[in-house]
Amino acid sequence: MSGLYLHIPFCRSKCVYCDFNSYAGLDALIDPYVNAISDELAEPGRVWDGGDIFDTLYIGGGNPAMLNEALPRILKSLFAAGRLAPGAEVSIEMNPEDAKADVLENLRAAGVNRLSLGWQALDDDLLRRIGRRHNAAMAQEALVVAGQAGYSDVSVDLIFGLPGQSFDDWRSALERVIEAGPDHISAYDLTIEAGTPLARSVDPELRTAMGAPLPTEDAAAQMYEWTRERLVGAGYEHYEISSFARAGRRCRHNLNYWYGGDYLGIGAGAHSHFQGRRWWSLADPAKYIEAKNKLAGSEHLSIRQRLSERLFLGLRLVEGVEAQLIERELGEDPEKIFAKPLAHWRELGMMAAGPRLALSPGGLALANEVMVDFV
Repeated sequence: MSGLYLHIPFCRSKCVYCDFNSYAGLDALIDPYVNAISDELAEPGRVWDGGDIFDTLYIGGGNPAMLNEALPRILKSLFAAGRLAPGAEVSIEMNPEDAKADVLENLRAAGVNRLSLGWQALDDDLLRRIGRRHNAAMAQEALVVAGQAGYSDVSVDLIFGLPGQSFDDWRSALERVIEAGPDHISAYDLTIEAGTPLARSVDPELRTAMGAPLPTEDAAAQMYEWTRERLVGAGYEHYEISSFARAGRRCRHNLNYWYGGDYLGIGAGAHSHFQGRRWWSLADPAKYIEAKNKLAGSEHLSIRQRLSERLFLGLRLVEGVEAQLIERELGEDPEKIFAKPLAHWRELGMMAAGPRLALSPGGLALANEVMVDFV
């Protein structure tokens, strides 16, 4: 299985927590950027050895909707050229304020069959605090419009642990999401990334950010544990640390990453991987557009690095990974290479019992602490 990722780096405004390769105020570059990614899509063989047909396509950003009518044209050209397999999962990220009926219908007609809606919160004060452009009513309306436009696979993104967010705030938001009934829910613990406006606003002594109190680590862990139990009780399958899905609605594109699969990234700053070789494009959109050779760097991963990545990514999955499968793929037994950290976390109850390498429920709640030992 191989996936295709298309990166759109343009935004109308940057959220305070965002450290993705995205930029506001570069609208003048959109048309030349479309030409640049179209050229790169036409000649992936310059850097890609994984074949011409992809099983999944994920369009992310940034804000893909800023490409307007160019986006359906790109999709139609990919299908016309036979670049997407029959039954391919074709996902696009969408902000609620952009989820208009005509936009969604045009994308659906062009082949998009999965939406990822960036709700993030359902409290208007929280949304303003983190720099989102929509309100709670717009978020919920976007899901309704998506259903009316014919989408049967819609995911909603949420963040917990936001500044000023209490456990009761989070519980109320999640109950409303469950009532709305999306097919997939991604619930992320807030990460404060260095260099973002959010990080610059942090007062470590007062434990505040953006002028509001930050939840303690214990409070965030409580939010996560309750989230997992509540969503599973509501009929969602917990299949990855932050991902919950109705039956048959797992995100196939992301599963390919977590299973250590191959993928081609197109666009500014996009990363690619093929059988232990990794490369990435120029991150600056203007430089990406101008450059004939858009490659910014590459590396060949050692067996030790590939083992580390297979375990690090595989442990994100609730089902974990099979040590024998990794050994067959790479010729090394992760049980031997990582014997010491595995023994340590098993002793602390952070690893699940059984033949697979998987985190326990407690380990999932502390995944970042556990997985650093496998990097």
